[in-house]
Amino acid sequence: MQERIVRILTAIFIVSFLMSPAMGAATAAQPTAAQSAPVQLPQAAPAAEQTAPPASTEQVPSSQPDLAPQPGPAELPAEQQQTAAPSVVPTALPSQAVQLPQAAPWRLVGVAVYETAPAIAVWRADVTLPAGQTVLTLGSLPLSVDMDSIGVAVTAGDCTLMSVLPSPGAVSMRLSMPTAGAASLEVCYAFEGLNWSASYTAWLEPGRDQATVDGWRSIRNSTGAALPPTLLYLVAGADNTLGTRPGFRGASQLGATSMAVPLTSTLDDGASIKMPIARLSALPAKFVYVFDTIPVSSLDALGLGAPERVPASLGLEFTLPADDDRVSYPLQAGTLHVYSRVPDGTAFSLGTSTFAAVTGPGPVLTLLDRTPAVRAEKYRTDQKRIGTGTVEEAYQVKLTNTGATAADVIVMEAFPGDWTVLQSTPVGSTRSASRMAQFALTVPAGGRLELLYRVRYTY
Repeated sequence: MQERIVRILTAIFIVSFLMSPAMGAATAAQPTAAQSAPVQLPQAAPAAEQTAPPASTEQVPSSQPDLAPQPGPAELPAEQQQTAAPSVVPTALPSQAVQLPQAAPWRLVGVAVYETAPAIAVWRADVTLPAGQTVLTLGSLPLSVDMDSIGVAVTAGDCTLMSVLPSPGAVSMRLSMPTAGAASLEVCYAFEGLNWSASYTAWLEPGRDQATVDGWRSIRNSTGAALPPTLLYLVAGADNTLGTRPGFRGASQLGATSMAVPLTSTLDDGASIKMPIARLSALPAKFVYVFDTIPVSSLDALGLGAPERVPASLGLEFTLPADDDRVSYPLQAGTLHVYSRVPDGTAFSLGTSTFAAVTGPGPVLTLLDRTPAVRAEKYRTDQKRIGTGTVEEAYQVKLTNTGATAADVIVMEAFPGDWTVLQSTPVGSTRSASRMAQFALTVPAGGRLELLYRVRYTY
């Protein structure tokens, strides 16, 4: 009986305590279930926390490999952050494809560089891919890439190319592997803004009939992106030459030649690099006055009318030496800038001209600008037909030199079909490389000279 009374009194005490104001305040201070702090795991849980992958915001179906997320750009080592290109993930790619990091080992194999045509670049990547579908991206490409020219090839591995998604500055490839393994891929594309050219300078020294000639090959990058170190192949078309070996299949049919040039440092956008072709000093040089196909003056039967007096073009002729340590043939076609120096070192421009490709030693003639010092008048003195398609003509060329020194003059004439100069005076004729008749004369200072010749041609 006493034990029962004790139990009743104890219950009454507990109820009274819980209903007291002090206990109510303590209860209100406790956090609700929604506000409570995370539940502390048992002591054995931390090891599992350290090995578990971080939470991903993208759900990957269970049929795909359970890959840990790749580190973002901020987590890459410093050296990778400098070389990795921005990742471009096209929205059309399926969400179940695994995105490989942009630090995939893409390597620029080489670039074919033309004088005026778009350049051709080839990149290669040797990667290890997981089973299933994977997206691989090549970024940091020039914005001038021709999207239609992009070609992707799997060169090694049991890998299937599902699709190619080009975008400005990048190209993404969706790949499929039956099992995890190694694969190799190549990406080829054409792009504008990377070209090569040849240029030359000729310096004339005061009081000497000599010239110093420098030659350069220049490569300029105006693609909008930096070009990393790689092997460049300069390519010349049929109207130029870089050597005697074609260098690639189909080149001989197109008349193309190529030359390998290592690019040892990055070529930034807007920058150019110049490589020496030749450095030739003390070359024999002289001015010549050139007439290229003089038009015939039209006079009536009485010899009346205004004759056509044509001014000569001032030319510079210098003689190239044999192959030595200063020059190696062929010399590529390009532009020639001619300067004349005075004793105090000041240089004056005599003009810019086209420098034709040169395959060996000998005289080189380049034309500058028209000169009023030497003029020519040309008249046809006879014309007759000999048989079918054969014509014989005679011409008189009057040369006038108003200059204070004697003028070396070259008269070049073109004739149709097969031709032969039957006779000429006071000098004979030669046939130039361009199949023109060529007459070399010297007109005295302030004097005149007449050239007479007869030609027969069949057309």
